Formats: sequence, C-alpha cells, structure tokens
Amino acid sequence: MILPRDAEALAAVVTFALTGYHLSVRFFGHPLAGVREEALIATLVDLVAGA
Repeated sequence: MILPRDAEALAAVVTFALTGYHLSVRFFGHPLAGVREEALIATLVDLVAGA
C-alpha cells in the first residue's frame, strides 16, 4: 500500500529510473546488463504494486 505522503517520492523514483535507463542506453549504446525496456517497466510496476 502506498501512503498518500509517499506518492510524490514514488513518482520521483519511477521518473528517475526511467530517465536514467534511457540516458544510459543512449550513452552506452545498449541496455546495461541486458535489461530490456519491457523488463524494466514490468519490474517497476511490480515494485509500485507491492508484488
């Protein structure tokens, strides 16, 4: 369960994760550790949902 006071922090963490992912792919020319975008997003959704 996400507490209301944590919603902004959660939004920031997800935004930073997605931004950092895209920046690292552009910088290195490939996904780090072979993690594809779909897997990253699915994992973020699991984290947010508490799975």
